[in-house]
Amino acid sequence: AVDAAIAAVRDGQVAPDGSIIDIGPVSSQIVSASVGQAVQKSGRTTGLTTGAVAAINVTVDVGYSKECGGASNQIARFVNQVRVTPGSFSAGGDSGSLVVESGPTSPLDGFPRAVGLLFAGSSSSTLANPIGRALSLLNVSMAGGTPGKSGAGALTPALGRAKATLDKHSASLFAKSGVVGHGIGISESGKPVIEVYVVDDNAKASAGIPKKLDDVPVNVVVTGSFEAF
Repeated sequence: AVDAAIAAVRDGQVAPDGSIIDIGPVSSQIVSASVGQAVQKSGRTTGLTTGAVAAINVTVDVGYSKECGGASNQIARFVNQVRVTPGSFSAGGDSGSLVVESGPTSPLDGFPRAVGLLFAGSSSSTLANPIGRALSLLNVSMAGGTPGKSGAGALTPALGRAKATLDKHSASLFAKSGVVGHGIGISESGKPVIEVYVVDDNAKASAGIPKKLDDVPVNVVVTGSFEAF
């Protein structure tokens, strides 16, 4: 699932090349998110910020307020999302910002490629829909070119095993008190780890989360609760 919208463009009011304030034109190509990938965005609230992809294949519960069109305290669970840090990367009102790669780019046009569509976050993290999925579901393409590939990207065997393990244990993890999500990150040694996101540093809740799942290390990450931006 994605949290996104489309709107009609007024002639002369939007740059036809999709140029973003403080970033400039972006590529018509897209790229899959990868852990450690440097990214940037320009948003209504926080302006131009930079960060890095902290986790992929993220499943997370997101709160929606009445201002976001839902009932008070309504929770929606999103699957296969992207988590970006630091917490200062975005804030309420930045929803809809295009998250694009930062630093050297590989496309022939030399412009940064879209990674995801920002839609929610917490005090420590930002959540984005994978851009390939958002484009596919809305049946649209990046400005300035033909539709890019889905951007799904193939997982390495190690990441694939971590994902399979996480899928297997997802329900049991969400059943634990204080857990609001999980994803796949990378350890300092470069190996996949399962991240389990909790609302606060509650020793009792963390004690119920295993150190490993089917031999895949587990890291507990205090993210706070996630809210739609």
